Amino acid sequence: MSPDQIVSAVADAGIVGMGGAAFPASIKLKPPKDKPIDAVVINGVECEPYLTVDHRLMIEKSEDIVEGIRIILKTVGAKKAFLGIEANKPDAFEKMKMAACAEIDVQMLKIKYPQGAEKQLIYALTKREVPPRKLPFDVGAIVQNIGTCWAIKNAVTECMPLIERTVTISGDAISKPANLIVPIGTPIGILLEHCGISPKTKKIILGGPMMGIAIADPNIPVVKGMSGILAFEKLPKFLSGPCIRCGRCLDVCPLGNIASTMAQAIESGAITEYDKLKVFDCMECGSCAFVCPAKRPLVQLVKQAKYEAARKKELHKK
Repeated sequence: MSPDQIVSAVADAGIVGMGGAAFPASIKLKPPKDKPIDAVVINGVECEPYLTVDHRLMIEKSEDIVEGIRIILKTVGAKKAFLGIEANKPDAFEKMKMAACAEIDVQMLKIKYPQGAEKQLIYALTKREVPPRKLPFDVGAIVQNIGTCWAIKNAVTECMPLIERTVTISGDAISKPANLIVPIGTPIGILLEHCGISPKTKKIILGGPMMGIAIADPNIPVVKGMSGILAFEKLPKFLSGPCIRCGRCLDVCPLGNIASTMAQAIESGAITEYDKLKVFDCMECGSCAFVCPAKRPLVQLVKQAKYEAARKKELHKK
């Protein structure tokens, strides 16, 4: 197959980024002609707590994943792929190291959150720094998730569309945590019952505990970007207070942003300050909110700011 035929097959199969963003994989596989790709970065980090779907895939489907990576290399015309796996997955590292071909550089990385983010992973593996408001294309790289590589292999070699995905079911309210391969569209309540959800469950989260979204209705279906479903009985109770200027949010931010200053600008509606404070570069990893002693809702404020800015931009266009 030619690269264009592969891109077409991936698009027809409905393959998207399986790490959570659900960005169409076919677009990444056909970069702009003025931005050649010479490095394919594969995300096997899976830095969110509880989530282990990529870990299991690397152990059980290592040869298929390598085949998927080779297909990606051929499609974008790159000679080298870099696969990053955190040090808490030594068994997956050994499996992928054994299965990998000469074009794939498998690296063990330090355990660090949020190392699975695109820009952080590109820098960790290739030392290339993606500038603010730019994309991996701009530094000659693309990033694909482990699950995406598996799905691309299935689409190209077996004509299998994306009709199922792997999902982690876990949390302290689950008696039998598991990684399941489930059809897209399955109500999450069925999966939770299958894994033994407690009747005392107080919160259900789609995704990981740091970047996931709490839901109220268990009839919500599994979608392509859903990597985990977590259920919890025990929840911390706290009240949000005023910023005490401790600087912890600056210490943990992977972008070096001052979340407290961002939050103040957002609360005061100073949209003109957003670019200077790098509000739109924030990946909403939740590190700042996690360490904040005042329990400020920093991530929610950033999401609110992005929504309001997009809405005002749309109104301005109209």
